[in-house]
Amino acid sequence: MSDSQHAPQVWLRPEYRGREGELITLGQAADAAGLTRSSISNWISRYADFPRVAMQVERGRGMPTKYIPRVEFLAFAARRLASPGSLSRRTRPRKLSAPSGGKKADRDEDLERHLAAEERRLAAELKGVRAELRTVRNRLAMEGAAASPPEAPQSRAEPETGC
Repeated sequence: MSDSQHAPQVWLRPEYRGREGELITLGQAADAAGLTRSSISNWISRYADFPRVAMQVERGRGMPTKYIPRVEFLAFAARRLASPGSLSRRTRPRKLSAPSGGKKADRDEDLERHLAAEERRLAAELKGVRAELRTVRNRLAMEGAAASPPEAPQSRAEPETGC
């Protein structure tokens, strides 16, 4: 963020002034989620709960560079990526990567939290699938038992005698 300290800054969320290390650009957010920048633009236009821009840096090239809180974005991305069927083929993650910017230890901690949350989500989903599978198997076993006719009891007839 050293470039942002020399270019004109516009603070849209002044509570982040002096906490610039907690912010990432939209491009860095795309990299952190393993998505394209156009996917991030789509999320901004589609979802009202996308993290609000905290700071814009004017660089004189037309569009300002926008910064959002890293922690807010990672939480948002985890929710979006965890939603079943929420991603089209074109917006599925390319890969999982650490967010850019900040210290390597901070990036690793963020990535560890993201991976741990993903592991918990998948474990809960697997638990639900297993419970549903047990229910279906039990239902099939009960239907199978009800569908088969009861066996006729075998009588113990006395052997006939010629008398």
